[in-house]
Amino acid sequence: MIWEKVHLKLDMQCLVSFNCNEPVEAFTREYGKMGMATPKLTGKTLRLTFYFHSMDDSQRYTAAVLKTGAIRHDGIYSIEVISEDDSFSEFFRSLVQIESFVMGKLFVRDGRTHMSFRFYSTDRQNVSTALFAGYRTMKSFRIEYFGSTRGLTYPLKFSNNGMPHDVLLFVLDPPLKEMNMDSNPIGREWIREVRYRSEPGHLDCLYYMDEGEQPVGKHTVIAADKGIYGAITANEIVDYLWELGDKFTVFPSRSYHQLSGNKLKLEVVYPKLVNSILMKILIETTEKFPEWNLTLGALYQMPSDIIEPIGLAP
Repeated sequence: MIWEKVHLKLDMQCLVSFNCNEPVEAFTREYGKMGMATPKLTGKTLRLTFYFHSMDDSQRYTAAVLKTGAIRHDGIYSIEVISEDDSFSEFFRSLVQIESFVMGKLFVRDGRTHMSFRFYSTDRQNVSTALFAGYRTMKSFRIEYFGSTRGLTYPLKFSNNGMPHDVLLFVLDPPLKEMNMDSNPIGREWIREVRYRSEPGHLDCLYYMDEGEQPVGKHTVIAADKGIYGAITANEIVDYLWELGDKFTVFPSRSYHQLSGNKLKLEVVYPKLVNSILMKILIETTEKFPEWNLTLGALYQMPSDIIEPIGLAP
């Protein structure tokens, strides 16, 4: 499992809650539903995609969720909105400008939106400044947790609540052009995670390297003694996966990549309810890029003992 190797590398973590989308938040408050969400930052535009189970087929529930602008497909309702809350957009943009920031979970429950993220302790001052601004400008802003990292599974505990998560690993043979310095500025041995979702051709990641390994191309230093670096690159198959994610309005909760020699492994953590849609995405990807030789590596459910639902108090 790739995520287990790196999810504790960043030593700080934060969980905040606030209000930013009244129709969706009101829906969760009235019907007791919990929805996942994914932010996508393109230029100055922040798009949010919310998705919910469509297991409740009562006429009242269906009418209420459709009133939020949702569309239904493959067992889920999805709602895509452009954030009209300038304070949330400003808050999110201030975070992504922090070099060690990595987006975690975004979910809405009981009438509030919750967001987790991880970062390295050298950026504690920058994160504090962003959080103080959140208190000044955002509606009902609250810090739920700020301290030592509890890793990937910590926010999953809050957002699980009847929505188990799967981990999917698939293996690729990158073409030679993907191994040059423009596409691969760090080297031939690394693990990376995407910091946040952005536009095509802009893959903003943190890279984790073994002790003694050094990046070979353009990069930023997060913590050299821990082998943590940042770099922006591009990858055609990741861009296509994101394009299909836009098409089906489905996105993984976290995404990890590992390059070892000539093999590239991609691992995604995602709500189990979108499993069939994710498989459709993989099938279309193999047809689009046969030269990458995409094969399945593993598929399993996150162990329930580490993501069982718990209350919001840390």
